[in-house]
Amino acid sequence: MSKRKSHHYIPRFYLKRFSDVPGQGTISLYNYNNGKYIPVAPIKSQCCEDYLYGTDDEIEGALTNLETVVSRLFDIWTVQQELVIPPTPSGNEAMRVLKRFILYQLFRTPYAGKKMIDGLNATVKKILPAINPTIAKEMEGGLLVYDNPTLIALGNAIDKEPLLNYLDFKFIVNLSEQLFITSDSPVICYNQYAESLGNYIGATAISSTGLQVFYPIHPRLMVCLYDSNIYECGTSAHCVGTENLEDICNLNGMQYVNSHHQLFFVGCTSQEYIHSIIERFSPHKNTDRNINEIIPVSEERFMMFMGNESARINMKLSFFNIKPNPNRTYPSLRHDSFHEEIERMKDMR
Repeated sequence: MSKRKSHHYIPRFYLKRFSDVPGQGTISLYNYNNGKYIPVAPIKSQCCEDYLYGTDDEIEGALTNLETVVSRLFDIWTVQQELVIPPTPSGNEAMRVLKRFILYQLFRTPYAGKKMIDGLNATVKKILPAINPTIAKEMEGGLLVYDNPTLIALGNAIDKEPLLNYLDFKFIVNLSEQLFITSDSPVICYNQYAESLGNYIGATAISSTGLQVFYPIHPRLMVCLYDSNIYECGTSAHCVGTENLEDICNLNGMQYVNSHHQLFFVGCTSQEYIHSIIERFSPHKNTDRNINEIIPVSEERFMMFMGNESARINMKLSFFNIKPNPNRTYPSLRHDSFHEEIERMKDMR
């Protein structure tokens, strides 16, 4: 039996950076499912479930160890305010650890588990009648159910770590009068390039050309991973600043669109602002969809197409520009080596 009963899927060290008073252990939140605004909520009670990662300490302990390392990085960036990637004896180890942490954060929430199982059920409902009508009839009206879909989602992330290669890193410094907010699903995957081409199917897959990953780590600071073959992002090596309120509004809006039911923020962020974000971006909420199509090839053969189209908001960011590249086609993987990597992952399964 695990010694740690309460497992936090959003680490406490992370939420504390959105607290009004360092060390106080409280945060402001808005739960838009029940309409509750709580100006002083205990961080220890947020984003946690009993034994979420199992009844032993193996996974929870491994995540805790990873969080310990990343929290030191966050201290350098948000407390010491040194926006550099610290050198390590093994070269880019700090960046590899950060990418691993972001990837696991993307998949370790109950919401990620729910979306994965919902997608699986949508695929089975569409595809199974063509493969085995008898079983499809027996399952009619039923659903695939897993005891712990969050663990399945997290396990699905482990072999994807190499697919975060070929993404550059930038700090986004918020110089505006409006602060960043965060949520119970804070890692945002986006793709302005795919959006500009009008084809968003598979656009936010980890291996996709044009992928952007946005992760706020402080009301004034966000880390960003992006495909530098597609985008120009500022002129400095490691950071870009913005005073543009529309930039902040779009990034905060995606926190709402991507969230499950809770938004977190420092106390000086007004309820009116939170409501304005929800009102503006509500048309985009819950618009992601699973696409499952059966394409006849002959009387006896067919092809199956399975994909996902994530929610998007026609996002414009003043510091991101798409490079001119008329010869590039979409969709495509971000790097040729990913073809071999994806085949390797298939063989492991």
